[in-house]
Amino acid sequence: LEYVPRPRAVCMSTTLSGAERSPATPPALPPSVVVELAAAASVEALCVEGPLAVDGGVLTAIAKMATLRHLALRGCRQLSDAGIAEVAAGCPQLESLDLAGSGGAKRALTAAAVIAVGRNCPKLRYLCLHDTRFLATTESLNAVVTGCPQLQRLNLSEAMYMMAHHGLTDSLLVRFAQQCRDLRRLDFTPGRDAVTDAGITALAQGCPHLEHLDVSSSNTVTDAAVHAVAQRCPQLRHLSVSYTGGCITGSSITAIARGCPHLQHLNLGHTHDGMTSDALSFVARCCSDLRYLDLSRSHARLTDGTRTELEPSRDPNPPRYR
Repeated sequence: LEYVPRPRAVCMSTTLSGAERSPATPPALPPSVVVELAAAASVEALCVEGPLAVDGGVLTAIAKMATLRHLALRGCRQLSDAGIAEVAAGCPQLESLDLAGSGGAKRALTAAAVIAVGRNCPKLRYLCLHDTRFLATTESLNAVVTGCPQLQRLNLSEAMYMMAHHGLTDSLLVRFAQQCRDLRRLDFTPGRDAVTDAGITALAQGCPHLEHLDVSSSNTVTDAAVHAVAQRCPQLRHLSVSYTGGCITGSSITAIARGCPHLQHLNLGHTHDGMTSDALSFVARCCSDLRYLDLSRSHARLTDGTRTELEPSRDPNPPRYR
């Protein structure tokens, strides 16, 4: 269970194959199972992985786990706003919530669920809405930034409603920078032109502990934003700027190498003609911790010298390149 300490942790999952992976009627998790767990032990971490039907009865039982700090409901079905709100109200000690790939029947799970979490879980440090629909809106994310000042990790990648309706905007990033100053990881799929250099620059200025930033598929984030990250976020370990349509060039990547020496993962795939051999050579010299570098379709023209620097022969665990 990612991000969850092992003691007092329970994980329940089901695996289906072939045509059964998206059943019309997914198998149900009996509420009695969760009730027995709540009565038998002080459960601190619970992971339920679908496709499982997790209805109101199960969520009511989870809400009675007053000691619960980490909850993952991944790929689950039949969740509802009311059920998640009940969990949020009953588990105020919650520090992490993972709803990746989950949903409700006929849009029963919406942004209202996230708003309830923001209002009731002030200790929340990790929120994952990856691959969800209708959850990440400007209103729901505002509730999180207002109510969860200790937030460290936020995953909004492939959050469908957000991509279409500007859930994450420059103004919202400014608020994150002002109120969630310990933010360390941000994953998102940009929606239209909602996030620009101004938002990323504000985030870098307000969140100096940032370690992971993924702005892939954005055509409004340019070198200016990456320069700001390089200057303000020395602990950065993961940067992905793939599919940015030539907006990111070797200039800002050189700045990243200079300002972020602990970089481990760098994705420059599909950055068109912006990457130069000199910039990549500088990365190789400055970032000794680099473990992964993606140059696929970046059109980078590497010299023999740069290739040699990127593939150190003496390293027993050489970096992976594409």
